[in-house]
Amino acid sequence: MPIDITRLQAENQKSLEALDNSIARLNDLMDDGLPLSEAIAVNAQLSRAQGDKIHLQLVRAHLGAAGTIVGEMDPAVVARLDILAARLDQAIQNDFLVSAGFDLIKVTLSAAEELSDLTSAHTTQG
Repeated sequence: MPIDITRLQAENQKSLEALDNSIARLNDLMDDGLPLSEAIAVNAQLSRAQGDKIHLQLVRAHLGAAGTIVGEMDPAVVARLDILAARLDQAIQNDFLVSAGFDLIKVTLSAAEELSDLTSAHTTQG
């Protein structure tokens, strides 16, 4: 039996709408100034409903992806993607080399400064 993605998407949407209604009602109850013991129970239900909503939103995204058909890419697009990938790789390597160069300069200057301080400490002005 084939899976009917459209029906599943419709059922998912109905479930999300029902959860939205439940969350709105639970929020209304929380705004009514319930006694602490009841507020704790309503807050727990609200948290659970919000978690369920997030889950159903993820399911909706997966159902949307399930209906996607990916075709072959045009060879020109593949070639362009390869060029862009090579450009990005080169930029990453250049950034690494520049950063390493700056680090080398900072270390060298720091060592030279410390050397100067050490040698200056042994000299006197006369």
